[in-house]
Amino acid sequence: MNMTPQEKQDLIKLGRRLKAARLAKLGARSLSELERQCGVTSVMLRLIENGKTNPTFVTLMRIETALGAEFMVDQATLGAIRANALESEASEGSTNE
Repeated sequence: MNMTPQEKQDLIKLGRRLKAARLAKLGARSLSELERQCGVTSVMLRLIENGKTNPTFVTLMRIETALGAEFMVDQATLGAIRANALESEASEGSTNE
């Protein structure tokens, strides 16, 4: 998936917010604890925190629930996530036809 520079920046911002929330809530051993609480692997969590992957909406909701964070996703980031979801649905639809 080709992302615009703004979408890439949005993913980096999202990752920074997620990491800050994780450290504030869970402390030093927080990555493994968050993995245990939300069921998202620590590898995926690191990729998200570093802005290297575009997480699904469900993944973000699991992380938000585990951290007790609400509205962690701003509108710009939500737009990038929706675009990714639509693209995924479109490619799944073309494989199922």
